Amino acid sequence: MKRYELINWFIKEYGYKSYLEIGIDVPNNCHNRIKCEFKCGVDPNVGQTNKPHYYRTTSDEFFKSNTYTYDIGFIDGLHTGEQVFKDVINLLSVLNDGGTIVMHDCRPYNETVAAPARVKGSSSWYGTVYQAWSLLRSTRPDLDMHVITDDCGLGVIMRGSQKLYTGPYSTFREWADNQNEIIQPLTPTQALEYYKRK
Repeated sequence: MKRYELINWFIKEYGYKSYLEIGIDVPNNCHNRIKCEFKCGVDPNVGQTNKPHYYRTTSDEFFKSNTYTYDIGFIDGLHTGEQVFKDVINLLSVLNDGGTIVMHDCRPYNETVAAPARVKGSSSWYGTVYQAWSLLRSTRPDLDMHVITDDCGLGVIMRGSQKLYTGPYSTFREWADNQNEIIQPLTPTQALEYYKRK
């Protein structure tokens, strides 16, 4: 399951009308494939993609002046734990009731892709997104959080409830040793059943 397939499934299943994407990079990888009535994109380095609701700026600057609310958002911007955590908190503040956040790169497969900065010569970089996810799993009992095991790990966040994770996660090894408890993995098939609108 690709990121855009999951997002489009949520849009159709829940009747979502508004979508925000943070970190577009290559528009055809996700943003241009999303089928939603109102789409908004934020990226400091990518040109116009969806007039007039495209903002060539950082996510921090965008949220300072944003006046919209959203049914669903996708976070794939700067891959540092600190920034991703801020993006989630900011997006939660403008997420409509019953809304969903999807995060990319939540399931790094080795220390190289999970490095704080891209390693020269590496084709992939997940960064420290896993630390942002782990912090939310450790501090937000008001959320429901699971990672779908496809497409680099697609983290899904909804308002709800969860038993907090209380173990270590600050290094990749600590995270890897406790991965299943932290990410609460779902296969795509399990996810579609779990998130099916009741």
